[in-house]
Amino acid sequence: MIKNLPIPAGIIHESTQFAASGAWYDCNNIRFRTGRAESIGGWSRDGMYELDGLGRASFTSRDYNGNNYQFVGTDRKFYVINGTRATDITPVASTEAVTGADLFTSLGGGNALVKITDASHGLSVNDWVVFSGVTGGVAPGEYPNALMNQYEGFQVFSIDDADNFTIYVVDASTGLPVTSSSTASWVTDYTIYRKVASGLSSQVAGQGFGAGAWGGEGTPTIYSLSTLPITSPTAVVAFTGTGNTLTATVAVPVTGGPTVTSSSSFYFLAMTGSGPYRTEQLNGHWWNVISAVSVVTGSDGNDYNTFTMEMPVTLPLGYQIYIPSTSSKKEIYFGASADGGDVAGATRGWGDSSSTAELTGEIRRVFIDNYGEDIMLANSGGPIYYYDISANTSSGIPTEPIGSTYTAEALGEFGGSAETPSIVDSFLISKKDGHCVALGCNDIGVTSPINAMLVRWSDQNNPFDWGPSATNTSGGQVLRSGSRILGGLSTKDEVVIFTDHSVYSMRFIGPPDVFSFSLITEGVEIVDARTAVNASNAVFFMGNDGFYVYTGSVQPLPCPVANYVFDDFNAEQKQKCFGAVNSAFSEVIWFYPSSDSFEADSYVTFNYDEKVWSYGKMDMSALSQSAGSTTSLNRTSWRDAIVFGSPMATYIKDYTPETSTTPLIEKSAVSSQETGNAAFGEALASYIESGDISISDGEKFAFISRYIPDIEVFNAAGSGGAIEFKLNTRDWPGEASTNAVTDQISPVIIDGSQGRGATYTAGTGNASAIRARGRSISVRYENSTASNFRYRLGNLRIDMRMDGRR
Repeated sequence: MIKNLPIPAGIIHESTQFAASGAWYDCNNIRFRTGRAESIGGWSRDGMYELDGLGRASFTSRDYNGNNYQFVGTDRKFYVINGTRATDITPVASTEAVTGADLFTSLGGGNALVKITDASHGLSVNDWVVFSGVTGGVAPGEYPNALMNQYEGFQVFSIDDADNFTIYVVDASTGLPVTSSSTASWVTDYTIYRKVASGLSSQVAGQGFGAGAWGGEGTPTIYSLSTLPITSPTAVVAFTGTGNTLTATVAVPVTGGPTVTSSSSFYFLAMTGSGPYRTEQLNGHWWNVISAVSVVTGSDGNDYNTFTMEMPVTLPLGYQIYIPSTSSKKEIYFGASADGGDVAGATRGWGDSSSTAELTGEIRRVFIDNYGEDIMLANSGGPIYYYDISANTSSGIPTEPIGSTYTAEALGEFGGSAETPSIVDSFLISKKDGHCVALGCNDIGVTSPINAMLVRWSDQNNPFDWGPSATNTSGGQVLRSGSRILGGLSTKDEVVIFTDHSVYSMRFIGPPDVFSFSLITEGVEIVDARTAVNASNAVFFMGNDGFYVYTGSVQPLPCPVANYVFDDFNAEQKQKCFGAVNSAFSEVIWFYPSSDSFEADSYVTFNYDEKVWSYGKMDMSALSQSAGSTTSLNRTSWRDAIVFGSPMATYIKDYTPETSTTPLIEKSAVSSQETGNAAFGEALASYIESGDISISDGEKFAFISRYIPDIEVFNAAGSGGAIEFKLNTRDWPGEASTNAVTDQISPVIIDGSQGRGATYTAGTGNASAIRARGRSISVRYENSTASNFRYRLGNLRIDMRMDGRR
């Protein structure tokens, strides 16, 4: 008897495989369209340009002359991309003409490091600087003037003191570091353009017993070390050893410091800092004192206990140690500078059970929106910037900046501006009425700190005037439900605002109130504002406990894969979650980091036309925070095919941790999605597996002698390749397969130019003889090697008969 096995669209993965009987249970790189499962499209690189930093926002626009542009904001820079050329338009934070006996000093040793003298520079590690007017670059001839004056600038490698810093010299035309064989100095007058400060690429959180204030013993005392307080060893931790275990020489004050003996153990909880501090998250380690404790007198005349600790983890060089005291155990915090300063610590109470985490340092969040043909940009914690397309491009080609010219500029730097926000947490353009809206910002007359619940907006159709008056429509409103505005989204009728507790609707009603604010719901917290997307006249977003849709009211979005997603979710890096719209396939995609990933390596997809779900994971094993690596199997931002023919997405191209002679290198690139069948020329593996399908009644078994596949092959680009078909039978739920049958379905391309022209063969003829017996079966289709076609599943049929009870 030939039996049809129709399986409806959508993945159900909330419980066991048997509970998903008659449905699809597991998949990767699969979507559902018109009720059928098919493999997703591939991607290819958009040009060979590289972007400094990790992409956090993507945007596309078209100017009034029909020229197309991409805009990408990373945690370090802003770029405009035209064709295959990326131009750095990062705003300049400060400019200074430096004159007198000021030095550039190459540090030699085969390294690409140059020390700069610049009084009161105010820079931090990983910031960027640009020079102009540098002369005398003969160090000894390896750093010519043209190199030192390149408009792309240089990354700050280290902060030596308030008046000196060191840069890492890379030739932007080649992308290669420029090393020096010997130490040499030269005196020059120059102008320095300090770009806006770089942000964090990873969240830093304290976790463990009683993370945060709950159950803890209060914030621990921080024992700060003053600048190089002892002659030998210095306050900077000296690392030795290789592999997974390092040792460090440490100094802490004798007077007022914690008691240290040769048998002491210290528990590492978290590290965070500000200003010049680097950040690193290394939680849950015991570090042991492995030497006798000796006392030395520092250059400040105070006594310090010195000892050696064994570290079970690898850290970059140049970290300074702080040891705060608690009643039972010690937490250790690292800062990146030789000067002291306080490091804010997470708290822990000994014996108090908690698995929660508390955010102590946020990643750089980036926002981009268009104002007509012009572009507005902002980093969280900075002002709003404006990029004038007509003034900064020529025939559609962005002009390379000269100092602070042809870059994005803060709103307050434009003539006629009034009361523009100096600090915003986020912003957007209200599309319906033409107001620029700041969400979480400083109030009028106050430069800092921000009011995290304040909404301010500019004059209508004038983003430069924020001072309320009788002749304009600018104004503000403080929201009451929640403690912080997390972001918002502009739709055709309203602005939807998300706080850490509520959802608001902001609607334009005209003067005198200008906007009305309605509290839509409370008790719903969005994971991050970037997870909110507008599609099919609805707002979809990812919450901390599920998915939601707003269509005038907020409703939970039924999701049969929610447990799968949230059981493998890195909540400490939740600000890296973002939503993406792939309108060509009626899809909303949420990218998120899995529990063991530091970037978004997983995704879950909702087809809003068919109301079905799927999910997948990208293998980021080639990319880690402890080894230089590259892979296209990650995503950090996305833009739908609004201006260009396909969606554009940023990914991490290179991640190389800092060393004693190189800074943290973060490079991004852009990929064009849904292009071809492969991932950068490599096979894009995909599979889909069903739940256990009951094929007999009661205790009876069924015997299967043939299967008849039904598969459509499309986007064919050559011959070869196969789809693997696997049929598993089981006697009881949850047990290993009693019979596993594997067969190859090999498509034969009739005419590759036709794309869909293909046939397939399976065994002999159009049916394949097999032998399998069980009470239930599951089927799996997989393509792991072929990159020359895509496939869509039809209806599978099997030839079966009842076969007794045992």
